[in-house]
Amino acid sequence: MRAATIALCLVSLFLLAACEKKEPCEKPYSCPNVDYINCMPPVPSGTDECIGECHDWIRDNCPDVEYAY
Repeated sequence: MRAATIALCLVSLFLLAACEKKEPCEKPYSCPNVDYINCMPPVPSGTDECIGECHDWIRDNCPDVEYAY
């Protein structure tokens, strides 16, 4: 019984870690899970993917992500 409980706990922890959402503009940066980023006006406020350091990092490191300006 104890081994089954431990196994269930480990599976639960794995699933939680696999589902953890990481925003692309939180350091360390990560490539967003999208094909393109919409930066057409009006750009929603708080869209770090469209300007600044995060934008530059995505542009330089995520070849599968395109921008719409």
